[in-house]
Amino acid sequence: MTANQHTARVGFIGLGDQGAPMGQAIGDSGFGLHVWARRPQSLEVLARTRHTVHDSPASLAAATRPPMPSAPYHLSISAARAGALFASPLQRSDEHSARQVRQAIATAIAAYGVRGCAARVAQDYGEQPETALTRMRWALTAAASASGGSPAEPAHAPAPGHCTLCTSRAA
Repeated sequence: MTANQHTARVGFIGLGDQGAPMGQAIGDSGFGLHVWARRPQSLEVLARTRHTVHDSPASLAAATRPPMPSAPYHLSISAARAGALFASPLQRSDEHSARQVRQAIATAIAAYGVRGCAARVAQDYGEQPETALTRMRWALTAAASASGGSPAEPAHAPAPGHCTLCTSRAA
């Protein structure tokens, strides 16, 4: 196994604005990338990325547990803000005002674009999944708070120290 190969298999359902750059970054990092796309033309973005296409979400789920669903049609505003904050240089260990968080989000989006921020998130998940999970939880909460909203918590958020992104091991 080379330094750029991993035994973990990662599944993506959907390759839209969020899933495509994340899937590309994870596949290019050497993980076994498994995908299902509602629209076959969505697969074109992975033309140069090693991946396995599944004919149904059930088939993908059987190969990788659990699959990582991406945004079905578009990247939501709250997810875009959290991704931008994640990609920013702000550190979660520091205390930041709402104004500083909003400025960091705006600066990251201006510098990288929404897709570029999503790609940076994917890269961190590929390289440091445990650290990335903790940082994303902070980014979701801080971005929502700075924007006057409340973070959308997943109903089945993994416990600290447990990564749902890379759960399946190759035999």
